[in-house]
Amino acid sequence: MNQFLTDLDTRDLDGNKSRLIAPLVFDSAIAGGMVIAFAGFETDWASIPQAAQAIIPRNGLWDWAAVIHDLGYKFNGAVPVFQRDGKAHVLTLERQGWDDILLEGMYAKDVSEAVAMLIYNAVRAGGSGAWAGHAAESAVYPIADVRRWLVGSGLLS
Repeated sequence: MNQFLTDLDTRDLDGNKSRLIAPLVFDSAIAGGMVIAFAGFETDWASIPQAAQAIIPRNGLWDWAAVIHDLGYKFNGAVPVFQRDGKAHVLTLERQGWDDILLEGMYAKDVSEAVAMLIYNAVRAGGSGAWAGHAAESAVYPIADVRRWLVGSGLLS
């Protein structure tokens, strides 16, 4: 657990947002299974403020974790988690839990502890607006499409 099972494959949309071309799969101990950002999902990455980009670039090894984190925020904490046997359950975490998954994902990509903690603490300090902003949205997770992709990918046993 605590590993990315697929590569990050995206297409830039506008210099700030990107769309996943293929699903990104993170096997998370915190989530208790595979969290999957589906093909077509749009991310704004880690949203590192301009002033902080002198210290931490906008993109890096933390991108994988940022996409999974964006998924949790987009669905206001309720995201399907898939098991290797094909079963799924809806993981419902508050903001703190998704921020912890961000940190878990950064460590899975070997982001240094100093950089990971800087990004994590910045998200903890400034992420409440993004979390609240998604609460009013009505996004639909394409669970049937993701399950079909999982079967075809060989990630299910």
